[in-house]
Amino acid sequence: MHKKKLQRRFHSHPLFFDITMGLLGQIINSRLFTTVRDSLGLTYDVSFELNLFDRLKLGWHVISITSTPGKVCRAVDACKNVLRDLRSNKIAQSELDWAKRTLLMRHEAESTLNAYWLESLAHLQAASNISCIKDLNSLYEVVTVDDIYLAYDQLKIDESSMYSCVGFAGAQVVEEIFDKEDLCSCVIWFSFFIDCGVHN
Repeated sequence: MHKKKLQRRFHSHPLFFDITMGLLGQIINSRLFTTVRDSLGLTYDVSFELNLFDRLKLGWHVISITSTPGKVCRAVDACKNVLRDLRSNKIAQSELDWAKRTLLMRHEAESTLNAYWLESLAHLQAASNISCIKDLNSLYEVVTVDDIYLAYDQLKIDESSMYSCVGFAGAQVVEEIFDKEDLCSCVIWFSFFIDCGVHN
């Protein structure tokens, strides 16, 4: 009974987007790594990071890629496809369960660190009672795949919302190494804006 009651009030809980976005980030990171790095062999490393503001109803996420010049453009396209395929290639319950275990293990391991609690409380400044943080463990238990898609729907992943930045490693002038049409970097990241607006 307690679980059903908690599920009913989860959507209006101050930690709703913090938890669902965190779990979504874990799932995206896993898919990026297994698809872009392991399956396609396009990167040495790839990671997904979320950044949310305390009071503004928006934020951004960044995908960082470490690759070779000949593969990095394909790696960028592959990362975009991974993000967009989350709708057609549905998140499995096993993926969500793994993400929950990962974040709960992190919570347990880092709960003695002041920096971790400051990070956890960062997005509760507008809440009337920050004691809601005590619900963290039980809230993770009631998150469903549908809840993760409510978070996913906040990501802006259309072409007009995506921006990229190319950075080069090494001291040599880029134009001396690559043709202009091959100006793909060894390191590239792109960000997308998120609108964590009012959820009904």
